[in-house]
Amino acid sequence: MFLAGNAEGRSFASEPAEGETPENPPAAAESRPAATGAAPRRRASASGRPTTRDRILAAAMQRFARGSYDNTGLRDIAADVGVDVAYVHRSFGSKEALFAQALDAATSHSRLKTRLAKDELPRAIAELFAQSTDLYREKVRPLDIMIRSMGSPAATRILSRRLSEELIAPISLGLDAPQEMRATMIASLLLGIGIVRDVLQLPALTRDTRQVASFLEVIVEAIVEADCEAPEA
Repeated sequence: MFLAGNAEGRSFASEPAEGETPENPPAAAESRPAATGAAPRRRASASGRPTTRDRILAAAMQRFARGSYDNTGLRDIAADVGVDVAYVHRSFGSKEALFAQALDAATSHSRLKTRLAKDELPRAIAELFAQSTDLYREKVRPLDIMIRSMGSPAATRILSRRLSEELIAPISLGLDAPQEMRATMIASLLLGIGIVRDVLQLPALTRDTRQVASFLEVIVEAIVEADCEAPEA
């Protein structure tokens, strides 16, 4: 999800993985496999070491978490890994595709995995919020990537699509009408709290994550159960 998250905390070696060189790169991947909606899988090398493509993706996550989409160049990312920029193009296709996959990788461990019934949703979201703080405290956070690039039209399109696919759509599955409105309200609440906690780091939200999660559960339950109708025109 977009609360917190990261790529796996690996150490990336500087040389390409076994069987992979800048002259023999992996094929460019789509930004997301359409059938599953899951983040692209890492390609493991025969030796078990991260591939050069893995290292490019990890470097991209770090770059996009520190700087905006518009100010981050593929040449910068290539230089971080020690490969030619043409290798990055062949591996990912475009900066937009690389940004999308970096965002997917950052959120891959913090998603709602299954459809939840209406009465299960408040607790599940509160637990996910609490767990994300402990699991990813020292890693690349999706919010860092998101906040840095919200001013870019190209990045905003990707962010909006991912937010809809990875957060709003799963939340809405078990809700009563208007499902999309309720789910979007919950997603907005999560993002707002995440920004205040992780980016602004206000003490009231950083001292006791479990207490914040308890409040969040109550508020989400209120949104889920609210009997609200649109006012007549």
